[in-house]
Amino acid sequence: MIIANGTIRPITETGGGYDGSGSPIPASRVEGEEIPCNIQTDTHDRRGVSEDGTYSNHSYTILIDQQPWTARRIRLYDNRKNDIGEFQIQDEQFLDCVGAIKLKAVKP
Repeated sequence: MIIANGTIRPITETGGGYDGSGSPIPASRVEGEEIPCNIQTDTHDRRGVSEDGTYSNHSYTILIDQQPWTARRIRLYDNRKNDIGEFQIQDEQFLDCVGAIKLKAVKP
């Protein structure tokens, strides 16, 4: 059991490919149900510089209760339901001894 301080919504893509004439069909994105999670900030800075100005680097370590998991993207919310953003799952570890999944999420 984790101590929740936020929630995540897994994002999956379905469909896509090509139709009979060879034209591409866009994949549709589906957000799953909210899952309680424990969020820990790894990096959160505004030191990135590009031609268009500055940008922020964000990465988080997230713990969720063990469950079937296949999502490669998530939407992250804090405990006040504020949308932190959409993140790509960089790494996942199944922590069988404690019944949790540890996710490393980075801003794409």
